[in-house]
Amino acid sequence: MEMMSLFGHDVEAQHVKMLVFDITIVYIQLWKKGKMVKFNLVTCIFGVTWMVYRKMYVEALLFTLLTYIAVVPLAFLAGIISYFLKMDLSFVPIIWAYLFTWVILGFFGKYIYAKHITRKLRKLLDKHEGEEGFSKLLYKKGGTTHPLIIFGYVVFIVAINSVF
Repeated sequence: MEMMSLFGHDVEAQHVKMLVFDITIVYIQLWKKGKMVKFNLVTCIFGVTWMVYRKMYVEALLFTLLTYIAVVPLAFLAGIISYFLKMDLSFVPIIWAYLFTWVILGFFGKYIYAKHITRKLRKLLDKHEGEEGFSKLLYKKGGTTHPLIIFGYVVFIVAINSVF
């Protein structure tokens, strides 16, 4: 039984593999080395979509709120600059807010995911019903969610088409 440490908690590597599913090796190798903060281009590009794909729904919602909160001061600043330059810069705050939060997520995505996995694993260990029941529970609660991502993109495309 191979053990690894996540945020000071010793967990079985096999349990982490059952929760993470695909490309597990990449995450486990980084987490064993303690490399929680490393830039991930996929996380940066797909942002909240990556979080939903990884079943981090609460984190995705919080990150979306952070993005919108970041827009407010930037919009205020763009309004002042627009007034003095006599140019419409209303789109700039949205672009900068998304770029800022996506880059932050690109660097801290694996850290946030490791925290999520640790929290989920500790919660599931409390409900633990024997090794066979626990394995089934890990497979059920772990992994990724493809249908929700597809549904999200369909809703996004319909919304964009209805606006234009």
